[in-house]
Amino acid sequence: MMTSWHILAVACLCVLLVWFIDRAVTRSRHSTLRQLAHRRGVRYSPLDRFRITHRIVADLPTVGAAGVRVRDLMYASGTDAYTYVFTIEYALGTVGGATRHCVVARATEPVGRSCDRFVSVHFAERRLGLSQQYEAMLDALESKA
Repeated sequence: MMTSWHILAVACLCVLLVWFIDRAVTRSRHSTLRQLAHRRGVRYSPLDRFRITHRIVADLPTVGAAGVRVRDLMYASGTDAYTYVFTIEYALGTVGGATRHCVVARATEPVGRSCDRFVSVHFAERRLGLSQQYEAMLDALESKA
């Protein structure tokens, strides 16, 4: 017969297992994207170090997005513009039926000033996997150069 201590121990082990799996998946994603950025000659940060989140909300292709978050940022500077490629996560729907969505975007702003809104924003095809979305956005970036 299981006592309350056994149940607590099993629950703690389950939480610990989920935490380890999440850490492994996150590290794998960071490693893959860091290598991709290195191969493409751009910089990578897992965090939104340029505070892009508040500036991209108005450009989202979906009305009613909530809980918007930017992560896995790649960035490059040219002679006339800064370009950012990043993942946007957001929720759609009501509280009980909200679903999380994830898409890679590319945004550009002029050198020398930080804008409230980006000059241009492009979104990757959502049907592609995350790495493929980054590849597509970086390919478009290289073709512009």
